[in-house]
Amino acid sequence: MPRVSVVITARNEEALIAEAVGSVLAQSYQDFEVVVVDDGSDDRTTEVVEALSDPRVRVIRQPRIGRAAALNLAVAASSGEFLAPQDADDLWLPERLSRQVAFLDTHREIALVGADVMIRDARGQDRLYLRPKSDRAIRLAMGWGNPIVHTAALVRRRAMEAVGPYADTLFEDYELFIRIAESHLVANLPDVLVVVRKTRPGSRSQAVARGLAQREKLRLQRLAIERLRLPLRARLGLLRTLAAITLFSTFEKLARPAGPAP
Repeated sequence: MPRVSVVITARNEEALIAEAVGSVLAQSYQDFEVVVVDDGSDDRTTEVVEALSDPRVRVIRQPRIGRAAALNLAVAASSGEFLAPQDADDLWLPERLSRQVAFLDTHREIALVGADVMIRDARGQDRLYLRPKSDRAIRLAMGWGNPIVHTAALVRRRAMEAVGPYADTLFEDYELFIRIAESHLVANLPDVLVVVRKTRPGSRSQAVARGLAQREKLRLQRLAIERLRLPLRARLGLLRTLAAITLFSTFEKLARPAGPAP
């Protein structure tokens, strides 16, 4: 049985998924399996992954069920002691698993560990994205948003089994990490271990969608404040999100078709 289960969900990612899975296969730590759930792709995502011809990689192809359900399917189909989510368009640096597995082996009290990441935009320019490191700092940050990057996380399976699966929400990782932090210690390593690729351009329709996302983020911020019993200063994050909701409401109004002329 492999110690690490890498879980990937993909929908229409034929252009980037070979590189994403390839970065997993190139890890210095090799005791892993890879479970890819093709969530109703219309392109050749499954064929691209199968063409890698690595016995550690399995593909589950199915009609679309959504990201959270697909993640839960991948977790259920895996067997490792640790769960390592990977996005179908991101890249792991070679030491991603070795450093995090070593950390969790040394720090048995920690249930979830993340890391710093590099954000790469559509022009190929990188921006360092630093995350809070200690359990206390991460908890406080959860009142502002998700301080653990999903594709840079390594989770003890037993911790996830204790709190339950991914929930069907726009921010399934944030919601899950709140539940884990409620009853377990968490951490981020001070190392850049993942390149997160932001390659899709924005649009007005996406701005409207971001308005909906901000409303869901606000709900989860309130959940974090309640569940983690955060101090009053953590509520400042709510004000920033409320301001963003106001901004995106303007986009929603502009996106609505104009009524008939009088």
